[in-house]
Amino acid sequence: MNMINLPKRPGIYALVLYIERSIVLKVGKLGDCIFQKGIYVYVGSARGKASTSLKWRILRHLRKKKRLKWHIDFLLSSSYVHVRAIIFAVTSNDLECMLARRLLNSGIFKTPILKFGATDCKCPAHLLYYSGEYERRVLDIVISAFRSLLLKPTIILLSGS
Repeated sequence: MNMINLPKRPGIYALVLYIERSIVLKVGKLGDCIFQKGIYVYVGSARGKASTSLKWRILRHLRKKKRLKWHIDFLLSSSYVHVRAIIFAVTSNDLECMLARRLLNSGIFKTPILKFGATDCKCPAHLLYYSGEYERRVLDIVISAFRSLLLKPTIILLSGS
């Protein structure tokens, strides 16, 4: 799928990230945060249409230069952080927290920074860390979690995937 063809509709998404070396970043009110080298999954939602749709939210995440507003903006602005895959599904249901919990309950993810991306909900975090090396396993688990919510995920693999 071409990025231009991303839907201008509400939905949820997961970004599979690779951090090439351990880094320390100041992340808004969370302060200085340590990110280990490895694979991460960030779960987010785009609740509206037009500028708050899946299309524009995902395209915003892919830009390195932007106003740093959300926790994920601080992380994605680092040159050591690479988006490897985007998994998303169109839905008007608010399933972001449920997706994050399903991934945490899979047993392969840890919460690296408490409340990262989750200051407005009861989740421990919406950024999850995978300490293994095999990215395909991460993709399979994320796709399975989307399907367990009765969603039809679309997967976009980016360079380096």
